Amino acid sequence: YDAVVAIGCIIKGQTDHYEFISNAIIKTLLELSIQYELPISNSILNCRNMKQAKERSSNKVNRAKEAVVAAIAALED
Repeated sequence: YDAVVAIGCIIKGQTDHYEFISNAIIKTLLELSIQYELPISNSILNCRNMKQAKERSSNKVNRAKEAVVAAIAALED
């Protein structure tokens, strides 16, 4: 692969575990990017509720699309 785009959504539950999960994912993606010298863009949404998740993945504000554009831009350099 020339690049990777990680897409996902973590919605807060009754505890703060989503913060630990989010941090672990970001750290691991960075480590993989360095280890394999591979651009890894991400659109892992960290949301407090479903409404916020829908807003961040709508046509108006689409974080996944932004991550794909970033990955393509990294390949063009």
